[in-house]
Amino acid sequence: MLIKVFKSAQPISLFYLPILAALVVYFAFRLNPLPVALDHDHGVLYSFLLQIPGTSQLWVCMLISFVLVTLQVLFFNRIIVQNEVLYKPSNLPALLHLVSLSVLPGFLGFTPFLFINTLLLLVIHKTCKLYKAPGALGLAFDACFILAICTMLYSPCILLLLFFIISLSILRPFNWREWMVAAMGFVTPWILLTVFLFLSDQQSTTHMAEDVTRLKPFVNFKTLSSSHLLTIFSLLFLLTLALLKLRNNFYKNVIKMRKYQLCFFVLLLIMLLIIIIPFQHTEARFSLLAIPVSVFLAYYFMVLKRIFVFELLFTLLLAVVAYNYIR
Repeated sequence: MLIKVFKSAQPISLFYLPILAALVVYFAFRLNPLPVALDHDHGVLYSFLLQIPGTSQLWVCMLISFVLVTLQVLFFNRIIVQNEVLYKPSNLPALLHLVSLSVLPGFLGFTPFLFINTLLLLVIHKTCKLYKAPGALGLAFDACFILAICTMLYSPCILLLLFFIISLSILRPFNWREWMVAAMGFVTPWILLTVFLFLSDQQSTTHMAEDVTRLKPFVNFKTLSSSHLLTIFSLLFLLTLALLKLRNNFYKNVIKMRKYQLCFFVLLLIMLLIIIIPFQHTEARFSLLAIPVSVFLAYYFMVLKRIFVFELLFTLLLAVVAYNYIR
């Protein structure tokens, strides 16, 4: 029933999203034994966030998570609709993005990945605007500036720079000025942070250097357990169906749409690389897959013609989510 309601582009369906977001965030904090990531091994900027007065209060962290999740869902839907990433306007991306963010209770906790997903939407918004933009220097600088902030929250996110580079190559012809400005945008936050740490005489520079040494080129799925297998196989099954359907219809879409969909596929691959880096052994890092997975799932549910099929698949997906909250 939810799929039928959100499949249209009527704005009335978006008013249900804050209510649904409030429910899943509340239960996520109630059921998650560690709803707030208090360790300082994620990134230097996240260490600063934990020192802000009020973040020690659970209700404050819950409120921040609710606000960020709601903004993510609404902004994500706006990006997809305005840039015509899918073949017709719909509110399905918002619903499926909320479901993707809610698959596991650990996804909605107060973690750096919640902030990274929010900032990444800004990067995607700037990147999509690059297509045939008369002046792209400001967009390139802003996107890489935000990417650098993501890296400060979680060091392996430096791989997201590859996403922007490849997307820039897909969306625009080569222009060395845009590449130089993008590099300046990425370096600027690090220069400002280094100057701040030096002037404030803090030890976070040493901590930041230690974080980099933790990166090792091997795969470690220590986070996963047998209880996650149902979720993994369910999402993998739906994602495979979505990618196969997209491949069959890929060249039927207009060039602009194909370029955007290719960029999101690159983002999916980059996110897979980030989560297998054994930097943090928490299930929350898998929430980085929510944005690209939501795009392809939304496309799949939109192209399905038989109502009972997508309603059945969505009900099964909700059952998997419910199982993760009550197990």
